[in-house]
Amino acid sequence: MNGEDQEGLPAVALFNQSLLEWDGRMAYPWMTAIEVNFGPGNNGMPDTKTFTRIRLLEEELGTRLNPAAGCLNLGVETYKGIRTIYFACREFRESSKAVRRAIEKFAGTLTIDYSVYKDKYWRTMDKYRQNQ
Repeated sequence: MNGEDQEGLPAVALFNQSLLEWDGRMAYPWMTAIEVNFGPGNNGMPDTKTFTRIRLLEEELGTRLNPAAGCLNLGVETYKGIRTIYFACREFRESSKAVRRAIEKFAGTLTIDYSVYKDKYWRTMDKYRQNQ
């Protein structure tokens, strides 16, 4: 998905639509949202160097937060200088530790924050579902 807001700033999102419509969502009640803040320059999109670092972070997260670890990669959104990466997880303790370890590898090169919260029905994803 892509579009623009009222100010003409682009928004780009890539989500696994079949996973968002999956009826087994309740088995993964913990939402993990990782935010990479790279600033508003470049029309709200990352420059090439930053995008490369973000992709490396996403690969690291994908290795640590995978289906065998009880996590599903739902997708990403880039808007107004922030890239948000979403995972749904079976539990929060190990996934939170895995996110912290991945973030530590990029300390000093990316500004990263994350939150883990209970979202049994994945309501956070409602705005990304095509059938809404």
